[in-house]
Amino acid sequence: MGRPLKTAKNNGTIDTGFTSTTSGVVGGNTGQTGYQVLPRVKIGSQAEANGYIIRQKGKSKFLVGSVTSIQDEDIAANASYVITSLSNTDWTALGASSVPVAGEIFTATKSGAGLTTNGVVNLVGVCTLVNVANASLTSNTMTVECTYANAAQFKSKTLSNHHVTNFSDVKYIADFVTANASTTPYPTVTVANA
Repeated sequence: MGRPLKTAKNNGTIDTGFTSTTSGVVGGNTGQTGYQVLPRVKIGSQAEANGYIIRQKGKSKFLVGSVTSIQDEDIAANASYVITSLSNTDWTALGASSVPVAGEIFTATKSGAGLTTNGVVNLVGVCTLVNVANASLTSNTMTVECTYANAAQFKSKTLSNHHVTNFSDVKYIADFVTANASTTPYPTVTVANA
């Protein structure tokens, strides 16, 4: 798989040894300060939306969250979520740990129907990179857009913290800053970011 994609943590720090503004890319919640990869995701049957990468599961497979907010009363049993706002919700009763925190991922053990509290979550799931137009994603798929030096775009087939390949298996250096056709050993492409 090569070096896995690093992820920015909830407190805004990034895994040791990585700077997200030069030479490389990083995942993490796109609502944080700094650049993070911005994927388009379709988790289960939820509508396609912008998302964020939580963890890499393989060359083309990632644990992702959708940026679409879900109120605690709309939580469905057996679905996975990341807590984005604790508020006054009893998260433990829904399946979270005994001391829940914002950023915790849990699988709901029951529905939130009937709750009158104000907690908020994002849906979480495993998605695979595909080469389809945005608005055409199917269940548990995602895209990450990259831009060549000539401003043309492509969907990534694989993504690590330093490299990306297109669906023709051409390898590029992944960066958030500026695409460069003359970079060696591979050209540099700009990865979609937020």
